[in-house]
Amino acid sequence: MLRIILIMPLMKKLITCLLACLIFCSTCVAQFVHDFYPMGVIGIVSADELLNKNYILKKEGIKKITAYQTHPRLLSTLTSKTIFLNGDGNAIAIWACLPNRLGQDSAICTVDSFSYDHLGRMSGYKSFDVKREVSKMSIDYLGDTMIKYTRTNISSPDILVEYKYYNQVGQLLRVKHLTNNIEVANNALYYNSDGQVDSISHEILPLVTIIFTRTKRKKLTIIRMEDYRAQFKWVYNPSGQCMSSAFKIKNHSTSRNQARYLSKTEINYYYNTDGTLSKVTEKGSGKEQHGMMYFYSR
Repeated sequence: MLRIILIMPLMKKLITCLLACLIFCSTCVAQFVHDFYPMGVIGIVSADELLNKNYILKKEGIKKITAYQTHPRLLSTLTSKTIFLNGDGNAIAIWACLPNRLGQDSAICTVDSFSYDHLGRMSGYKSFDVKREVSKMSIDYLGDTMIKYTRTNISSPDILVEYKYYNQVGQLLRVKHLTNNIEVANNALYYNSDGQVDSISHEILPLVTIIFTRTKRKKLTIIRMEDYRAQFKWVYNPSGQCMSSAFKIKNHSTSRNQARYLSKTEINYYYNTDGTLSKVTEKGSGKEQHGMMYFYSR
């Protein structure tokens, strides 16, 4: 009986630790999802890369994209963003400016610069604030199907390394993350026949796998995913453009009087006739609608 009494607290600790790991790893994988499915553009400098397709920008000869945010004071995020492109439709610099007290562009802007090799592949990245370089990344191509990214940040002594593995048609199959040579994440990706990611598994803790379900509504494709934190939904048109996305943050409170969800957000994406992004609107629970407007220069 004494042995059982002593084991029970240990078992509770192990179960609690396992649940914490599951939640943590699920969160890591869910954040990784945003690299493949759009979740809005407000306050995220490079989020519209999933919506403004590179081949369209190249075909249309776009050299500059300017985006303005509505109600920046409401969100305390960037007021405007300017993207400069090369002839291949790739970003060579992104300027993102924060608002002043009047909601207009201030002198506080960040600059991200990108470099490319002779084959047109990205070879490096640097990020600057008002005064100095704050982070940088070098990229090494290790054969035809493996890429190594090495990141450093002025605010941290850690060296972050990411390995990406691709198949022969360019689909990302695996991503490994290392911090100071210690592997902290290993994600495997699987694809649907439509070319979109079908599931993502965390192979350090195999119990964590995120699955995307698909349903058809007339000509639209609806993709859903749910994890410990939230429910997500994306709607695509027959051309493969994302028309909307939505997510609901779950409320894990045990109180009966608490709502099932802490917040709900709906995002809609609009396109010009040439396929470029026109505007993005976003509305949260009980909040005023806001968004980004896009303008193009050739």
